[in-house]
Formats: sequence, structure tokens, C-alpha cells
Amino acid sequence: MNERQRTLPRVALIGNPNCGKTTLFNALAGQNKKTGNWAGVTVNQTQARLVRHNTQFTLVDLPGIYGLSLADLSQDERVVKQAIERGDIDLYVNVLNANNLERGLFLTSEVLDLDKPTVLVLNMDDERAASGKTIDTQKLAAMTGCPVISTTAIKRIGLVALFDAIAAHLASPDHVPHEHTELPADIELPAADSPAAAIKAHLQRSEDVLADSKRIFEARFEQSLQLAQAVTHTAETNTEANAQASSHTAFNQVDQWLTRPLTGTLAFLLAMYLMFFFAINVADVFIDFFDIAAGALFIDGTKQLLAAIHAPDWLAVVLADGIGAGIQTVATFIPVIGFLFLFLTLLEESGYMVRAAFVMNNWLHRIGLSGKAFVPLIVSFGCNVPAVMATRQLARQDERIITTLMAPFMSCGARLSVYALFVAAFFTEHAALIVLSLYLIGVLVAIATGLLMRRTILPGKPDPFVIELPQWRFPGVRHILKSTWHKLRGFIVDAGKIIIVIVLILQLIASIGRDFSWGNEDIDESLLAAGSQIATPLFAPMGIDEDNWPAVLGLFTGLLAKEVMVGSLDAIYTKSIEETDASIGEQLLAAVQTIPDKAVGLADALVDPLGMSLTEIDAVETMAENQGVSSQLFGILQDKFSSTWAAYAYLLFVLLYFPCVTVIATIAKESGKKWAVFSATYSTAVAYLIASGFYQVVMFKNQPVFASLWLLGSVLAMGVFYGVLKRHAKQTRQQTIPLHIT
Repeated sequence: MNERQRTLPRVALIGNPNCGKTTLFNALAGQNKKTGNWAGVTVNQTQARLVRHNTQFTLVDLPGIYGLSLADLSQDERVVKQAIERGDIDLYVNVLNANNLERGLFLTSEVLDLDKPTVLVLNMDDERAASGKTIDTQKLAAMTGCPVISTTAIKRIGLVALFDAIAAHLASPDHVPHEHTELPADIELPAADSPAAAIKAHLQRSEDVLADSKRIFEARFEQSLQLAQAVTHTAETNTEANAQASSHTAFNQVDQWLTRPLTGTLAFLLAMYLMFFFAINVADVFIDFFDIAAGALFIDGTKQLLAAIHAPDWLAVVLADGIGAGIQTVATFIPVIGFLFLFLTLLEESGYMVRAAFVMNNWLHRIGLSGKAFVPLIVSFGCNVPAVMATRQLARQDERIITTLMAPFMSCGARLSVYALFVAAFFTEHAALIVLSLYLIGVLVAIATGLLMRRTILPGKPDPFVIELPQWRFPGVRHILKSTWHKLRGFIVDAGKIIIVIVLILQLIASIGRDFSWGNEDIDESLLAAGSQIATPLFAPMGIDEDNWPAVLGLFTGLLAKEVMVGSLDAIYTKSIEETDASIGEQLLAAVQTIPDKAVGLADALVDPLGMSLTEIDAVETMAENQGVSSQLFGILQDKFSSTWAAYAYLLFVLLYFPCVTVIATIAKESGKKWAVFSATYSTAVAYLIASGFYQVVMFKNQPVFASLWLLGSVLAMGVFYGVLKRHAKQTRQQTIPLHIT
């Protein structure tokens, strides 16, 4: 927060989840923050400086909560209470769902007890009108002592009136008396600055805090209900007939199907199928365009510009092969993440996502997670990056971290290109079975990770999954596109900075020759190759011989992105380096041409969004060849790997080890650098133990002594790791947590 923002008046939006509060903030501030249909979506207070005519103020969007006096169950409730306790809010704008006043007025009564200037906003007024209800806003204003404004934020209706009401309050900050909660006669409150402070002081000195808290809660709730009934009226028609007809509307019937265990699960799988289709196949139409265009502009274009001004070679390595290649890596993720966010935003804004979370809650509850965690895990099959970002939807920090640690083990679409290459070379008769086994192993390791974290360093049970089913909505196209762009821009700017730095470091190592010369073009003679040869003996337990060091180099390049592995393996095994004499303009034209060329295959992809057509080896070879690998690569792979078991162990390592730098950068952004380091280290260690353990089991007859010792050492290592986690968890639980009454 800069100095100017601190000196401006602060206006806070406060309200229940699903009242359209963040949508109203976006409409007023011209921004697109995360919106959703359950608590925990906005987990930080977001602010923007607003200027209209002669009025300036800082608008703060607080997370949605149901009440200030409820227990601190989630991060969003703590954020709101901390903001209130700072005492720097000049005006509260209490946003209510106009179609459900009964629920929202409980929080309103607590806000009024703060004794701060308050404006009531009846949002979603279009839904109120469609339901046949009318609200006497003048009576509501008289009974609360607050001005009342009706808005429909998503359609930008009522914004001018709201801004004028805010400006009027800020221009005349004199105190306006509010109607406060009427407590039972035998509860005597001490003198205090506000009724809220008086209630807090009373509870702190009460001999029976729970009993008094319950009585205050019941009194507040009853008055809120009476207030809602006093100002809300239903159209004078046959009420009983209307109620019966309403209960059998089409949407209610749809909800009955979507919330049942069987039909709801099938509907969710269908929704995820369509999401995969968009995220993998529709996005794939544009990936080559971004890849080729970014390479032409930021790599080839930069090199040509530097060559024209006779810049030194090291500068070309840094700017073109390093930063330019980093930008290219980020660019290739734009279609996947963009389409995924587009689809997720549509599901969220329509109201479906909360229904899916309700259905999947029973499955994930068994490993200590709520139903909301299922969406990020499913999204991981398309791409781990948006999956990690989707954990924002989880209210509790421990659930977000556990889901974040589980997500990278779900086999993303990028790994499929590596599977295709090795399946074509080694497993021609069991292609589909091999690929399916990798997907299932990833799921099992993810589940085991969730159970391990719950039993050690992140103990606890998911919160009771009480959730409100919002009305179905059809958000406008403009709103969906702007919200999607904001999420995508966040990835490009925040995660992209980290990605570019890591890509630059790896490219520098690859561009420095063994004689420490710059601009090394033969990857075989680079420091990266030398490092791979040094590291190769570490991979011997999983069947990689010393002369197969290019396989290790492929793992290093896979840190950038798993699909990069195929090109690097082809380059180092066959000693071929892809070069082009095309001009930048020709490359850009070629990039544009890839869009219609790839769009042709969308019809076939509709029945195979995950690429499971690998049941036919011809499809595998075609897929691998489409990646531009040399035809002799298959035979070289068969010669370099000692057996098909060694190749499968290698695939296990690819499945489970260090996710790409984009994922790690996103974890660092979402959960912190420590958890990003833990995820990278943990996943690589798990990959190493499982891949080497598998190879030692299948080769037990050939080398029983070594295999026995290795397996015993692996078991001991896992036992020590588990013991360390348990000890850390025990130390954490022994810490005293003070009780605060607010």
C-alpha cells in the first residue's frame, strides 16, 4: 500500500459468500478478481483506488463470511476480523443477496453493532424481481438507519447510485445512529465505544461464555429474521400453487440429478471430460502457433538483431537462448491454461462447481479433504499448473497444501508425449495397458501422499461440508472473458518471471562447453552433458547404464517442460539439431498455418481427450513421429536401454519426479517457496525410490544380493522419512494456541 492510498478514506465491501460482492468490486473498480460460489475463494483483502468527480477513496474487497461472531474456521474469516480490528475502515458497504435477505441480515446486525457508517446494497436485484418478491427499501432504511441501494452488479445496474451514496457519506462523515441488536434484558453490557465492543467485553468477563454467546446469537438471528419478513413481500397470487410449481421447476429437477451420488458423479465426469477436451485438444490447436511465433520473435529475432549490431556471443546466449527461450516456454502454456480457466470460470459463475464439490465430498473425505479438492486433482490430468492455481478455491491452508502436493503426481498431458515415444519403442503389444498403468500409479501415489501428510505434518479433518446451492446463472460473455484474462495474466506475470530465470540458468549451462566456451552448439559437449554423465551412476539402480547418459540429460531438460524431453532425447541420441533457414516472417506465417492444420483433428479428439488411442501401435508411432523425432530414434532407444523393464522404470521416474519449473514456480507463488522446495524434493525422492525399487524387484533373480540390500535400504529410508515427519508433527501439536474471543 503506497502513501497516497493510506491517506484516502477506506471503504470496505463486506457480505456473505455468493452475494456477488467481488463482482460488485470488479464492476466498481474495473478489475477482475477471483469470484466463486463458496466461502474461501477471496482469501485476501483486495483493494483499488477509485476516483469519480471530486471523490477519491480506497475500495477494499473483504472475503465473504457468514458472521463476525462465528468461530475462526477459515482463513477468510480471520482476514475480515483482522481488517476490522485495525480500525482504519471509514465506511462499510454491506452487500446482501436481494433474493435471500434472511441469510444476509444476520451479518448486517453485526456490522451495525460496530457503530461505523454503513451503506446497505441489495445486490442481484434481477433475481429478486424474477422470483416475484418486492423489498420495501425505505422501510429497511428506516429500520436499520442506513441508506439502501439496489444493484445488479453483473449487469452494472445501480453503480452510479451506489457511488453517490458512498460519496455522500464520505463528504459528511457525521455519525448516523443505527438500530442495534436488542439483547435479553438480563444481559447487561458495560460501557464501550460500540455495541460490538461492549458484547466482546461482556463475554470476556462472563462466567458462562458459551451460554451467553448462544443467547446473543439467538437474539440476533431472531431479529434478523423478523426484519427480513417485515420488509419482504411476495406477489399476491396463489402462494401454495406457486410454491409447488417452484419446487418442480426444471432447475430443481436438474439439481436433484446433479446432487445424487451416482448421477452426480457421472455428470461430474462428463463435465471433466469436456474440460479435458478444451484444455488438451482445443488448446492444442494453438500451442504450435504460440511456440513457433514466440521462438521466431524472441529467439531468432533477438539473435538476428544482436548479430546486426555485432553483439558478443554471450549476450545472445543470455537474451535469446535464455530469456527468449523462457518466454517461449511460458507462451506454450498460454492456450492450455487459458482454455482451462475459461471453462472453469464458466462452471464457477454458472453455479455448477459447488454442486460438483458437494457430490465428490464423500470420496475425498476418506483422505481428509473436502469435495472442493477434487477439481484441482482432476484438472491435473490436463496440466499441473492450473491445478495448483485452482487450489485457491479451498478454504483451509492445510487442504490447499495437501492438494498442491498431490497434484503433480497426476499424469499431465505433457508427459503423454514421452509415454508415446517409449511405448512405440518397447511396448508395441501392450500400449494402452502401459499408459493406463502409469495414470493409475500416479493416482495411487497422490492418494498415499495425501494420507501421509494428514497423518504427519498436516493433521486434521476437513471442515463440515455445509454448503449453499446458489441459483443457476448465465454470466455474460464479456464478464467471462475478462475474468479468464485476469487469471491468465496472473500466471503469465507472476509464474512467468520465475520460469524465465530457471530456463536462463539451464540454457547457460547447456551453452557452455566443456572448455568453458560460450555459445556451445553441440549439446554432447556442453557442461549440461558433462553433468549428466557425472550423475548417471546415481540412476544405475533403475537400469540406466553409464553409456546411456543421454537419458539422464533428458531428465534434466524435462525440468523445463516434460514435452521438451522428446526433442532433447532425439537431438542427443541421433546427434541431430533442428535448424531452420526460414525468415521470421515465414516462421510467423507457418505458425498461423498450424491453427487450421491442427483444427482438422478436433473431431477425432472429441472421443479421445486424453490420448488413450494408444491401443493401436500405429497411432503411437504416428504421434511420436508428429513430434519431429528421427526415424532411427526407436532403434537407438532399444539399444541404449538394457531391457523393457529399464524403460518402464524410466517412465515411472518421468511420471513422478520433479514437475516442470512452471509447476514449481506456481507452487512458490501460491503456497510459498518452502513448500515449492519440499514438493520438488519429495516428488523426486518418491520417483527415485519407486522407479529403482521396481527395477530391483523385477531383476531380483539376476542380482539377488544387490537387490536385497537396495530394497532394504529403500525401506529404511522411507521409515526414517516417516519418523522425521511424525516428530515434526508432534512438536507442532505441542505448541500452545491461545484462545481469543472476538
